[in-house]
Amino acid sequence: MKIDHQKKEQLLKIKKTKKQNKKREGAIVRLLLVEKVSKLSLSMKKIKQKKRRSDRSAFIGRKGEKIVFEFEKDKLNKIGLKDLSKKVKWHAELNEKPGYDITSYNEKGEEIFIEVKSSSGKTINDIDLTKNEIIAMLNKKNREKFNIYLVTNALTKAEIEVIKNPSEKLKDVANFDKILNLFEKMQGEFNIDLVTLNLDFRS
Repeated sequence: MKIDHQKKEQLLKIKKTKKQNKKREGAIVRLLLVEKVSKLSLSMKKIKQKKRRSDRSAFIGRKGEKIVFEFEKDKLNKIGLKDLSKKVKWHAELNEKPGYDITSYNEKGEEIFIEVKSSSGKTINDIDLTKNEIIAMLNKKNREKFNIYLVTNALTKAEIEVIKNPSEKLKDVANFDKILNLFEKMQGEFNIDLVTLNLDFRS
């Protein structure tokens, strides 16, 4: 069977076009794969960065708790309450979650509960509180014993600021009574993970 010159050229063009299309499709597929890999790498980087930030926050938090633990023991030793110094508890070390980090004692020998919030920076303007911490802070029975210790410069020259009975200071905050009444009615059975508490009420 003879194929004339014109038809032969047309067939060659068709074959050439198919090859070009395949090359183009291959390039597109490669491009898509590269794009997907890039996006995956980017998302993995974000996850790693978030994990690094999370690990760093946990490290700073633990460091702050240790500073307060040692500070409380030292405080009690200095005022002659050595027996109570031995009773200071760092709850994370005991795998306990009572809603605060440290159980210690004041100058009168009375039990106090300490929630520690730490930062590597010079200031702390707001803090995150978990459900357990909120329950402990607002609990009628123990709220006078509840303290927040703010540890700044936790990785260098640490400084500690003490907020005693924060729920008492929060009384001046707008709608706090309503929040407190709602909390008491619900008896702590509410479904939240974290609440951010602005610390402007200190001043």
